Amino acid sequence: MEAVTHWDDLQVDHHELGPMNARWRTADGVRVGMSRIEVLPGGQSTPAHLHTSEEELFYVLGGSGLWWEGGATTEIGPGDVMFAKPRGAAHTIIGGDEGIDVLAFGPRHDIELVHLPRPGVLRLGGVATIAAETKHQWFFEAEAGPVERTEPTHPRPRNVAHIAAIPAYDRDRPGWEMTQRVLGEHFGTVTTGMSWLQMASGAKSFPFHCHSAEEELFVVLDGEGTLRLGDGRHPVRAGHVVSRPAGTRISHQFIAGGAGMTILAYSNIDSSDIAFYPDSNKVKLRGLGVTMRVEPVDYWDGED
Repeated sequence: MEAVTHWDDLQVDHHELGPMNARWRTADGVRVGMSRIEVLPGGQSTPAHLHTSEEELFYVLGGSGLWWEGGATTEIGPGDVMFAKPRGAAHTIIGGDEGIDVLAFGPRHDIELVHLPRPGVLRLGGVATIAAETKHQWFFEAEAGPVERTEPTHPRPRNVAHIAAIPAYDRDRPGWEMTQRVLGEHFGTVTTGMSWLQMASGAKSFPFHCHSAEEELFVVLDGEGTLRLGDGRHPVRAGHVVSRPAGTRISHQFIAGGAGMTILAYSNIDSSDIAFYPDSNKVKLRGLGVTMRVEPVDYWDGED
């Protein structure tokens, strides 16, 4: 995908088969990606499935519906966040009377096994496999019919929470005022991370920086502002998606407009990552928690 795009400009794919009925817009980076899934009333977003290694995080934009997991359901609506851990219970999302609009975030592994327990299917490389038969896994799920829709459970499971129930960290430094909710930390993610960032008017997100090994994907949820990207500046508003693959050497930073700006920031986690801050010539060895200032030198100034 391009470095900066708006979800209105993404291709819309309407997937309807058996109980599955949803419109998808997908923005894939290199190692991580995001889909906006508009589940139609009564439809399922996907087959009931679980991943063997990929963590998934979901954020509800609007509408209402049910989070279905392992046969139990939980009512969900705007601002709710759901976490599906690898090798956990099978899960899917069911649209309510008005449908439900959800952002789904996950890594993009070259090889990933996905289990559909109801039809007894394993997906490998994009197709489902039973013995020697191969076809798209949704056909098998369609044959199994819709998931059983039990009465919603109370209290909610730990992997479902409203954004307001997740601890907030307030940063009050002038010019950097921001409230951050670390969603990944709250749910106990291991290989990926996500934060909800609410920036005050004119505030900067984080120091201008780039990563060597971690890829970041940002979605503007509310407000407007400016993306500082390398030597350029780009206006952004609600619905903009920003992809920052690792190793580009091009730094980035968000600056909120007059009404402030709210962003979801998603990334993979890599202990070998190094972050570089060109405005201050600092380098952070993230796995070690060590930050140092570096002196720029010409590559050819050293010994032969």
